[in-house]
Parts: sequence; C-alpha cells; structure tokens
Amino acid sequence: SDFGSHTVSSLLGGLLRKHDRTRYTLTALELKTAGDIHQHKVRAGLSRTQLRDSFQHWVDLSDLDDASAAASIQTRRVHILVDLNGHSKGGRQGVLLRRPAPVSLTFLGYPATSGGSVDVIVTDRYAAPPELRANLYEGQLMMPNSYFVNDYRHRHPRPLAAARDDDAQVACGRPRCFT
Repeated sequence: SDFGSHTVSSLLGGLLRKHDRTRYTLTALELKTAGDIHQHKVRAGLSRTQLRDSFQHWVDLSDLDDASAAASIQTRRVHILVDLNGHSKGGRQGVLLRRPAPVSLTFLGYPATSGGSVDVIVTDRYAAPPELRANLYEGQLMMPNSYFVNDYRHRHPRPLAAARDDDAQVACGRPRCFT
C-alpha cells in the first residue's frame, strides 16, 4: 500500500497510534508495483521510518506476483486486510481478488468502489451520498462525520504572514507552491 511519500502515509500516523496493541496486531504489507513513482523517495525517508514504528510487523511483498503475495498473506493469517490504494497507482487488485483474508476493506486512498475486489468500503455521507450508494459493489462502513483521518500531531510549518504584492514566491510546506 501507500507507505511512501504519499498523502495516505502522512494521514495514517494518528490513526495507527490509536490502535490497542494488546488486542490487535498491526502488520504492514507493502505491495508496491515496479516503477512506482514514490519508491525512490521512500527507502530512507523520515516519514517512512515513523510509519514503520506504528506497526508490529512490516512485510515487503513488492517482489512477489499477485498469486504469491496473496498466498503469503493467507499464510500470515491476516484477519482483516485493509487496502489503501484502490484503483490508484500502485494498487494490486489481483491480490485482493484472490481473497487472502476473511474480510477485506478499502480505506482512505481511493474513495470509490473497488468494483468488488473487497468486501467493505470505509466511507461517509459525502464520499458516498445516499443516491449513489447503489453503485457501490461493497458493503459500506459509514463513518459518522468523515472517513478522512488525519494526523493532528504532525508538525506543520507556522502559518505564513500575509504575502506582500512584491513577493513572488511563498513557501507553503513541502514542496513549494507559488503565488
């Protein structure tokens, strides 16, 4: 899943810290595809290191084909498999279609139907309004306010002072944006 320099990784930290590790074992199953645009950035990245610390186990299945990755997940006896990619870049629908866990769900990375490759989509009334829910192949786990988590402890730069007319560039975090 998206464990690289990707928005999903930066949003997950707070959620992962809230899990009760005496009741649940968190295992990260990295399933990147060849040529992933984030891969070259993530091997030594600080956010990746912090994310790794949020899991009890980290397993890189990136080099395995879909059938072998699914078999590995089954061998590990994963009870709930959470897909963070959906149909976005790096998604491995071929693994999910093999149903390697008793329950699979999609969350955060792709707020739309998987087309039936998972059992449940975590969503809310904004991403899945009532009039569109019939188009979802999955059951819906409706969050009361928003399915979109964030890491409120993540440090952000101080807010910028108002830009003057003669300012050509304003730094707004990483990478830079321009005004």
